Amino acid sequence: MPYLKTAVNLKCVNTEQNFDQAFTQLCSYVEPTILLVRPGGNPDAYDKRNQIIEELKNNKDFKELNVFALIKEETERHTEIGREINE
Repeated sequence: MPYLKTAVNLKCVNTEQNFDQAFTQLCSYVEPTILLVRPGGNPDAYDKRNQIIEELKNNKDFKELNVFALIKEETERHTEIGREINE
């Protein structure tokens, strides 16, 4: 994160607050099109991550793009990207 803070216009959203507050904070920075939801260091971080993703999908009309599923699909279809991944 330190590199990103110096190299780009990075904005951090505090996801330790409730979902509505975090989403409002996010929307104050930008109208989100793609969100990367990373787990934090708490013991229940992955559960919270999944909760945030479900909330975005169910209440804010976001779509989930699972990176691992996308990579698998590209490699199985032998697309140009899939071939690059396999190299």
